[in-house]
Amino acid sequence: NLFAANDWYYQTPQSVGDIHFFDSQHMVAVGEGAWYSEDFGTSWTGVPTNLEYEIIPEGSTVAHSYYLHAVHFNGDVGYAVGDNGYVLRSVNKGRAWERQNLPLPHPLYNLVDVHVFDMNNILIVANENKSPYIGALFKTKDGGKSWSVSFLDEYSVLSTVDFNKNTGWISSYRSKVFKSTDAGDSWTRIDLPATSPDLSYDLDFYDANNGIINMSKMNHIIKTSDGGATWQVIETGIEGYSRDVQYFSNGVAYMYGENKLYKSTDCAEIWKLDFDFGEELWYKKMTFYNPNIAFIYHG
Repeated sequence: NLFAANDWYYQTPQSVGDIHFFDSQHMVAVGEGAWYSEDFGTSWTGVPTNLEYEIIPEGSTVAHSYYLHAVHFNGDVGYAVGDNGYVLRSVNKGRAWERQNLPLPHPLYNLVDVHVFDMNNILIVANENKSPYIGALFKTKDGGKSWSVSFLDEYSVLSTVDFNKNTGWISSYRSKVFKSTDAGDSWTRIDLPATSPDLSYDLDFYDANNGIINMSKMNHIIKTSDGGATWQVIETGIEGYSRDVQYFSNGVAYMYGENKLYKSTDCAEIWKLDFDFGEELWYKKMTFYNPNIAFIYHG
C-alpha cells in the first residue's frame, strides 16, 4: 500500500460534503479534498489540502483517512472541518489551505459543521466518534491562536449549525435543539415536540425567529415563527428519510430525500414533489444559491 499526503489530491470534486457560494460565479466545495470554481460549477480546480489517502495499487479504490464535512467563509477567510479533528483555514477564498490545530480532549472527534463570524471569531461543531458520542463546541476569538471547548449536554450528538447575525441554532438527536443569542458564547437547550424518530438532522432559519427542522423522516417537519418559543409539527404526508432542508424568507422551502426533491410555497405547510431524480444517490445533500438554483450532491 502507498500512503500519500500533499503529493496526491483530486483535481475534480469527489464525495462532496459541503459547498459555499461567494457569488453567482465563484464557489468552493469540500469532501475528499477541496476545490474552487470560477464558473458556477462548470469546471473545478483542485487545491492541496494534506488530506491523507491510502491507495490500493491492484484496484481503483482510494480510501480517505480524512473527510471534510463542512466549509464556511466570511469574506476571504474560511474554514473547512472534517474527520479526526481535521481543520483547514483559507485566507483567499479557498485558493489555498493551511492546517490548523484544535485542543481536542482526545483525537477521536469528528468535526461536522463550522461557522465563521469574522476573521477572528469561529465556531466548530464536533462529535466523539465513539460511544457515548458526546458533542462539543470549539470556539476561537483570536483567529485560531487559541480555542475554548464546551459541552452542551450529555449524550447530545450534534449536527447542523445555522446563524443569523448573533442568533444561532444547533440541531441534535433526542428531540432537542440548542439556541444562542450571543454569537455562540452560551447556549440554551430547547426540547422539541415528540416525533418518531427523534433525530433532528438538519435545520434552516431565514432570520432569528423563522425556521424549520427536519426530523429524519420526511413525514414530519417542525416549524417555529417566534424564535423557538412555540413549535408546530407539520404532517407532510411524505414517506422516506431526509437529511436536508432549506427555508427562504419568501415562504419557499425545500426538502431532499429518497432521490426526490420536495417543495413548499406556503412556509412549509403543504409539500409537493418538485423533481424525481430516479437514481440512487448515497448520502443526499443540497445547497441552494437562491430559491431557484441549487446544487444536489452525494458524499
